[in-house]
Amino acid sequence: MRRFRGSVMFVLGLGLLVSACVTDSGTNRARTHGAFLMEDGIVTGTYDEFNAQLAEAIPDPTNINLAIFNHGISHGGQGQVCDPEDEVPFVFKYLFEQIPNTVVYSFCSDEIGRGSNASTSEQTFYKRGEEIAELLDTFAEYGVDPKRIILLGHSGGASAILSTAARFPEKFNYFVASAPGYGYAWTGRGIHDIHLAPRYHLWKAHYEKADRLDGLVLGFGDDTYSPIDEMLFLKEIEGVEFRAFPDANCRGVDPHAFIYTSCFGSEDRQWIYDVISDRLSRVGELSSSGS
Repeated sequence: MRRFRGSVMFVLGLGLLVSACVTDSGTNRARTHGAFLMEDGIVTGTYDEFNAQLAEAIPDPTNINLAIFNHGISHGGQGQVCDPEDEVPFVFKYLFEQIPNTVVYSFCSDEIGRGSNASTSEQTFYKRGEEIAELLDTFAEYGVDPKRIILLGHSGGASAILSTAARFPEKFNYFVASAPGYGYAWTGRGIHDIHLAPRYHLWKAHYEKADRLDGLVLGFGDDTYSPIDEMLFLKEIEGVEFRAFPDANCRGVDPHAFIYTSCFGSEDRQWIYDVISDRLSRVGELSSSGS
């Protein structure tokens, strides 16, 4: 179903990787696959419609740039309503207006973890990272050049794309991760809690195993869901560019959602566009070097 752009809505989509007991119902009861956002409109529908809508949105994958957005997580993912158009931050939503031949795909995740006591492979960020890798394979089989794919994510979605980057760097070009976090700060206890500290170190160790992570990480001051101090270790990983926004208070909106607000200004957005454009302009160079 094709729909055209309406007014911009700022939605929080807080990525809380909560430690609840979960079922196998997934995060997407409406079975929406996601939405392709393009210059001439929006294509969205159910999983059964994905193949036909992929062909409609990207009739010729040759030289197309594809930006894939992964949303945050609420209520542990159980019964989460996915709104693939409106949960994309403005800076990512209209990327096709800034970079020619670009399609933005906001997909509805269907993965949830197994709680705070689960192993790394059962955590939401890990399972979603594998889900994204499978999606990347789908686009590659369709003909989209992996070197022309950019991964975007906020909160739980940001942690997921970092997991993909740590394990499957060959499947895409670059990422922009906004406010990633290990996911239990919402409890108010923090990483110094005897029960939560192991979860944080499990999350941290997963990314530290990577030789490099090619991408940009954004952190927001006073963000209690994804505190800057908890993600500073990412600065030490080769390939990561880290940028902190210490003053991330905007008209009473939770700092975690700063990227969704009008206070995330045009200069900041333009800087991100320039970073992505530079990476995409080097596709031939990156392909020949194998990096």
